[in-house]
Amino acid sequence: MGKLYLSKVLSVAKAEVGYREKASNSQLDNKTANAGAGNWTKFGRDLLKWVGGPYANGCAWCDFFFDWLMISTSDVARAKQALNGWSGYCPTSAADYRAAGRWHSTPAIGDQFFLGTRGHETHTGLVIGVNGSTFTTIEGNCNNMVTSQVRTVASCAGFGRPDYDAEPVTVTPKPTPSPATSTCPYAEPAVVQKKDSTGNGVRWVQWYLNKAGAKLKVDGSFGPLTDTAVRAFQKTAGLVVDGEVGPLTRKALKDAVAAGSGRLYRAGRR
Repeated sequence: MGKLYLSKVLSVAKAEVGYREKASNSQLDNKTANAGAGNWTKFGRDLLKWVGGPYANGCAWCDFFFDWLMISTSDVARAKQALNGWSGYCPTSAADYRAAGRWHSTPAIGDQFFLGTRGHETHTGLVIGVNGSTFTTIEGNCNNMVTSQVRTVASCAGFGRPDYDAEPVTVTPKPTPSPATSTCPYAEPAVVQKKDSTGNGVRWVQWYLNKAGAKLKVDGSFGPLTDTAVRAFQKTAGLVVDGEVGPLTRKALKDAVAAGSGRLYRAGRR
């Protein structure tokens, strides 16, 4: 059994707006050709093929149009279940909703509205929007065509609510955040870096200090700010605080960055 989704029903209904009934049993699939008032439509033809009686062609087709929407967007068995039966006749369709406990006095999108009075329903269609005491429709056999109208709740006998399936939930995977670069673009220095050192060895130190929480300009100049940051890191890491970046300080910097935020220091704080 197919699924009956409101979103698909609304989409198909909107695509049919402007379809004109035909003067004769000709050009039924052309939206506007052979326009007339003969009540000939592709909706009646298709329902006869899919279901048979009580459907026919060349007769009033507002209820036919709604049933066609249900079947064309799911299948015969699912649509019949959603409507609690077939009729092609407004009073009988309304009675089917009442028998199924799906009859309402106020509209919701996707409902089948019925004009007239209880037991004497005269016209029907699909509710596509609700605005307080009025609602917007797409309906067949209105001015000999499929059209959209704005109607009042007060004009209706009531609203049947088809048993739609829950819309499938589309889970959009969250993008994987780009990890902060963990590869220093500068080669690890082979010699001790200290105050007044310059070059890429100092840039390596500044890059790692920044990854560990400092906010230095990576300029390759081991000035007072870099010296202060080195000493703060050495103090936090339990190293000799001499401001010189030798093998032990370099290893501690790499270990701190690899360990993540749990071990990163903030300059000047323990």
